[in-house]
Amino acid sequence: SVLPDVLPTIGFFTVYSAVVTIINLVGKVDLQFKSSLIPILSLVISMLLVFRTNTAYDRYYEGRRLWAQMVFGVRNLSRILFAGMPKASIETRQMIARLLLAFVISVKGLLHHRNSLLDIEENIPEIAHMLPAIYRHSTPRLPASILAFLSSYFSSAVAANHIDAPHLTQSLAMIASLNEALTSIERIVSTPIPIAYAIQLNQIVMVYMLALPFQLVKDLAWGTIPVTALAAFTFFGVECIGRSIECPFDADDDNDLPINSYTAMLAKEIDNYID
Repeated sequence: SVLPDVLPTIGFFTVYSAVVTIINLVGKVDLQFKSSLIPILSLVISMLLVFRTNTAYDRYYEGRRLWAQMVFGVRNLSRILFAGMPKASIETRQMIARLLLAFVISVKGLLHHRNSLLDIEENIPEIAHMLPAIYRHSTPRLPASILAFLSSYFSSAVAANHIDAPHLTQSLAMIASLNEALTSIERIVSTPIPIAYAIQLNQIVMVYMLALPFQLVKDLAWGTIPVTALAAFTFFGVECIGRSIECPFDADDDNDLPINSYTAMLAKEIDNYID
């Protein structure tokens, strides 16, 4: 729920509307003004909130689609390894399968701003020695470098007669698909919604909420207070949801994609292949 995040704002506008209501009803001071401002701002806020939420959800949905594309590629490459390359040694196929999992872990580390190499050493110690020491200082390059290694491996497997042409074509297509997913994920992470847009939306909602009690107090009297609180919860809640899901890969937000769970599920599948 976004309630804990917007509760201070709701509290502020509840107190604010209570002050306006007390001054108007108890102090007998007429604070109501013409109603033209509220309808105008209502239309503008509705359009901006719809655009904000739709844009954020599009990014969230695309993030989920790209992660599914990555899982699809890893599953297909694992299938080719163990069903389409019977002449390759089992040790080599197990090593490549673990390297596929290392790619997923390195992408997750990139998104969570963690040292991917340490995660790989902890979860897949069998292949940690394969990763050059330079990656300790340049972790963001690790996913792309793993894909380059995989491309080289599958291409060289033809010369060793470990893979036939159709399976090679499929393998390289899956690696290209993984590279496409990685690039698109990086685009989402590195291209946030412009901060000026978020600030403008927040300022318009603030102006609307500051004006709302003055518009309601004559007709609703003490009912102005709960109605203002409800309006604050609605507008700032929707805005908070959009802000929360616009980058779907954060590790510390419960509303974002559960990448850790996705990675753990894929690790179990690869372990089943290896076993």
